[in-house]
Amino acid sequence: MMRNRIILAVFLLTTIILSCKKTPTEALKSTLVGTWNIDKCTYVNMSTTATVNNYGTYTFNKDGSGNYIYSTNPSVINNFTWTNTDTTITTLRNNQSSIIKIVLNESTKQQWSTSANNIHYDYILTKK
Repeated sequence: MMRNRIILAVFLLTTIILSCKKTPTEALKSTLVGTWNIDKCTYVNMSTTATVNNYGTYTFNKDGSGNYIYSTNPSVINNFTWTNTDTTITTLRNNQSSIIKIVLNESTKQQWSTSANNIHYDYILTKK
C-alpha cells in the first residue's frame, strides 16, 4: 500500500513539473514582453549598406499589441499587433504584415533579421 502511494506521488509530482514547462513559443513571447532598445540596425538596399546605432525602441505588450519608435523621428509612434512562433515574430500594421526571424533569443539580448521592399534589415536589441 505504501509503495503504491509513493508511486502515485512521484507520478503526480512529475506531471505537475512537466505541465509547468513553457513551450518554445510561450517562452519567446514571455521574453519579448517589454521594451527593447534597437542598439544597431544594419540595412542593405541593392548595393548600399548602412548601419545606424541607437535606432529607437520596440515595445511588446502581453496582450499582443506593441509599438516602435525610431530615433530619427521620435514624435511618431508606430502601433502594431504581434504574434510569434518559437523562431519568428509577425507584426501587423496598417493591414501589412512583417515577419521577423529571431537569430538570437536571450532574455536581455535579441538579434533579428527581416526583409521588406527589397531592403534587408539586421537588428541587435537589448532589453531596457
